[in-house]
Amino acid sequence: MSKRGLKKILGRSYPSLMWHARGIATRLFRTGVSFFRWIHLLPFSKRKPRSPEHFLVISLTHHLGDTIMLMPLLERLRQTYPSARIDCAVENTVASFYRLFPGVDNVYALKLGPVVPVNMGLSIQRVLRILIRYLKEMRHCTPDICIVPRWPDDLFRDRVLSYLVGAPRRIGFASLAPTGRAAIHRDALLTEIYHGERGLHEPKRFSQLLTKSGLIPEQSIEGISTSCIHSLQQIALSVNWHTIAERLKIDRNRAFAIIAPGASMPYRR
Repeated sequence: MSKRGLKKILGRSYPSLMWHARGIATRLFRTGVSFFRWIHLLPFSKRKPRSPEHFLVISLTHHLGDTIMLMPLLERLRQTYPSARIDCAVENTVASFYRLFPGVDNVYALKLGPVVPVNMGLSIQRVLRILIRYLKEMRHCTPDICIVPRWPDDLFRDRVLSYLVGAPRRIGFASLAPTGRAAIHRDALLTEIYHGERGLHEPKRFSQLLTKSGLIPEQSIEGISTSCIHSLQQIALSVNWHTIAERLKIDRNRAFAIIAPGASMPYRR
């Protein structure tokens, strides 16, 4: 067989080989975590209360826009469970924003870096970073329910952290095929996966995850995007606006507008 023919065959089989490799790596990860949990080197929650007492919401993206999209979900969770403990595990770069949110009890700021794991090597590095940060900063976090609202590609490996935490309920959306074929293996890291709601604006989609899992009652999803996000108002009121206005040389007695013409992806600008 010629070199050209061999390259053609390998080029066709490469995506399939990588898919199987990811599947094997995920199974090895689950087996290793289960073993260390069995010998009590990793803690986990055994509680299954009728009413959840401790939530952990995981969002390891470093994008501020994606962070703001989670505010309606956190608001509805707090409204439904006023006495429950609600923690968040987030990327260190956006942790300061979560700490301003009045409905969150504790924020785990994990310094994982901005590099997106777009290949096998970067994925392994990302998982190792999450494992190290979990052991150093979160090993005693044992929530009843872990919520993983990230859309189905699991780009930042939120599900890996949810499996390490070991909550009895780990809730997220199912991976999409064929575009999300590589992420299908990671569905096994959750205990509950929900389908549908593709194409919805993210605040609606995230809140629908709470509805589908039975954590909050059914309600109109239109109200999620049309109603004011009260937590953002409280965050704005907590900031020393007078100092900011002086620094930016804004006349507070006149009307003004703030324009931010930027985005991480060029086609969104």
